[in-house]
Amino acid sequence: MKIDGYKFGQKNNWRKWVWNRICERLTVPKKDAVIVYLAGIEDMDRTIACQKGFNPNNMIAVDKNKKVIQSLKEKGALHIHSDLTSALIAFGNTKTKIDVLIGDFCCGLVYDIEELAVRFPADAIGDAFNDNAVIMMNFLRGRDNGGMLEIRDTIENTSEKHRGKLFIEFFLRSAAMWTDGLLFHYYKHQKPTIARAVFQMNFKEKKVIHENEEPDPIGYENYLSKEMGYDKLFGSTIDFHMYRIKNGLNAVFNSYKSGNMVMDSTVFLYAKNVLVWGVDKTEEIEAVKSLTRKISSTLAVRTMKQKGVLKPSPTI
Repeated sequence: MKIDGYKFGQKNNWRKWVWNRICERLTVPKKDAVIVYLAGIEDMDRTIACQKGFNPNNMIAVDKNKKVIQSLKEKGALHIHSDLTSALIAFGNTKTKIDVLIGDFCCGLVYDIEELAVRFPADAIGDAFNDNAVIMMNFLRGRDNGGMLEIRDTIENTSEKHRGKLFIEFFLRSAAMWTDGLLFHYYKHQKPTIARAVFQMNFKEKKVIHENEEPDPIGYENYLSKEMGYDKLFGSTIDFHMYRIKNGLNAVFNSYKSGNMVMDSTVFLYAKNVLVWGVDKTEEIEAVKSLTRKISSTLAVRTMKQKGVLKPSPTI
């Protein structure tokens, strides 16, 4: 991991690194990839994405800043006035799915990012993505609030400073706990068919336990050993799921220096085949109904741009 001295060109070099890693991991043609990104006032990612062959009509900017939204509106770029978490939940209620997400945050692991990290593996957000969507997150090192530091106490390597690595660690721990809890539920309630559908694995069409019998932890471990290759060397079933999910993410990390500040980033895959879903999300969907309608309208404009009915989105 290299940390360069501050120059205006250094962030541009970092941005090229990011988009090269995205292109390496992308599983759909660039011209078809739907990109949701935090634009910022300069909207720098638009230029390099278009240079790489991505379609500007498929780039949808998200920002809470009214000045940024106004700037995007004036130049004809597709935009959503919202925080990122709400936008992702609302996006999940549309037919269009995200292939690339750019989260270039000008902050540390503050409370909103903490919430995003621990909710990222759940289906309310996961519904927004295509399988193996490419995610980039970039954070300012050392500008955190108390909430994230409290969660960090639960992580073995508390000396880790890289905010991208910490985000992935929170993501993994949350994903592993969702997975372990719901898979245990399937085991307990004898629903191997549901488990197979979720994990796309070869679960047996037979009861794991007897009717109304409470499963014991040893029985559950044997079940995981048989169906998913669990080994007690992992220490716990949660550690095992963290290992499985981590391999699926194919995450890479980078850092660069901007004056006295250090920015930490990660690029990884949203690998649905190693994540677990099945939680009731009715309340979350209800909370973003209005935003979902606005996103649907934005996607309708996108369609008209693609058909040539409206002026195409800008490339810079």
